[in-house]
Amino acid sequence: MQWARFIKSFESNLRMSKEKFQEDLHSYHGAIPHRGQVKEPFEELRKRLVAIGDDAFTRFGLSGVLAGFWCLDYKSIKMERNIPVVKFDSFTAATEHVQELIKSGSVAAIQKQINKAWVNTLEEEDPTKYTSYIVFSLAYALAGQWSVAYRIAKAAHSIAVSWLGDESTLKSMVKGDEAAYLCAVFSRLCAKNLDNLKTSQDHLNAATKLQKTSPIRSSLQSINIEDYTDPRFASEKLACNICIRFFLEFAPENVGGHRGDMWEQLAKISTIKDESNKYIEARKSIQMEPNTFVREYVSMQLSANFLQLQLLAQGKNETSSLLPTQTRDFLSDLDGFMKGSKQRNHEDYFHGKPSWLCFVYICASATFYPELIGWNDQRTREELLARLEKYGKELRLMPYDQQRVGFFVNVVRETTAKRVPLNQIEGARTVKNLPERPV
Repeated sequence: MQWARFIKSFESNLRMSKEKFQEDLHSYHGAIPHRGQVKEPFEELRKRLVAIGDDAFTRFGLSGVLAGFWCLDYKSIKMERNIPVVKFDSFTAATEHVQELIKSGSVAAIQKQINKAWVNTLEEEDPTKYTSYIVFSLAYALAGQWSVAYRIAKAAHSIAVSWLGDESTLKSMVKGDEAAYLCAVFSRLCAKNLDNLKTSQDHLNAATKLQKTSPIRSSLQSINIEDYTDPRFASEKLACNICIRFFLEFAPENVGGHRGDMWEQLAKISTIKDESNKYIEARKSIQMEPNTFVREYVSMQLSANFLQLQLLAQGKNETSSLLPTQTRDFLSDLDGFMKGSKQRNHEDYFHGKPSWLCFVYICASATFYPELIGWNDQRTREELLARLEKYGKELRLMPYDQQRVGFFVNVVRETTAKRVPLNQIEGARTVKNLPERPV
């Protein structure tokens, strides 16, 4: 019965949105001058069509979003990445729902919890539906539906923009900085070429600007907001930089991995060592973050990306970029998360963790800290090699993932072989099933 009501609501709103779309399209088309000059009018029309689409999405979206989430086949979902963390100073129910998403780590568990009452709680607290869209964007991210999550986050941002300048107490709390941050993360994970990453950077710049726009959230009112850098935003900027580097290092030509002089110059200017040092500074600042969920997420992101830079330096034989002491620090941080947050009733600390995180953790430990999880122990080595194959094969989100996986696996092969010859490692054949290092 509840399902039928949602479908009926979805259909009704969809018809209304379609009529509105056609009406606005004719209006905009008639308003554009000099239609014979194609480029500028077309770009203007494109922007307005996007705006109309976002508006239509916010009109009928929640019913469709909820129905779509219920329809996801949780059995086929592989958790490949962590979901980002958002902060709401003024919305308690939204904060609790976000924390439930993070702690569950399971689409099946969230599907059982989400119902109309769950949505009503969010809408009663925030009638603009801004936080509702934020929470649902994270729910789809948990399911690995990154393009849908991005679309929903953009709808949330559109809602916030529509309320900018409103003086009412409730609506003034909705600025759009959290939505813009999610747009930055999700657009990066949807990037198919370097040009797409520029969109991610634009979203991140918007998030920073909105966060510093009045009214300032209560948790930031005691500091100099102009000098403040949100640790999530700083970490995301570094994540975007490492994506640029990976596109240039690993992406095939046909996905734009080597296009754009500006991007290539940026990658050349920032050496692996220079970029690694930025992570070391960021690690110091995250200790001051009072929000536990933010601190843990940023720490994981910083650790995994720093370790990837070090694996890259190892594989390229850039010994001057290797930072052994700091590498162990970051690996210890990641180890603390992996072993300190086991899922209930599961002794396996890999259970419920994203494939990307597990893969980097295994590669880095094998290369830099083998005693950490038993690489030097014959009894555990075969299991770790099998896990390396499993997680490596699951990483297919980014265009360069297969090449990156092959590169890192070869680093593990070479460093492990120096300690124990590969022909003496039981299970070494398993690792050979993974792609070789790209030439």
